[in-house]
Amino acid sequence: MERKQLGNKTVISEVREILGLPQTSTYIPLDPKELCNKLVHTCYMGTENSSKDTRDRALALSNEIGRYFISSIVTSFYCAL
Repeated sequence: MERKQLGNKTVISEVREILGLPQTSTYIPLDPKELCNKLVHTCYMGTENSSKDTRDRALALSNEIGRYFISSIVTSFYCAL
């Protein structure tokens, strides 16, 4: 988020609306990563055959964009199909 946008009341208002915050909210994101953490959730869905390296790369990418990250093994779901 560019510094000039932080002072733009329309942008701030729209960000708050997208996040589902009340109109009385005073929230202003400190930087793009913080905003991304509130907007984007990442989920690594590995199988029992997935390597630790694959999960670690997914986590590293998620960290780069300032994410909320969860990891799950989905082998049982896959096999149930």
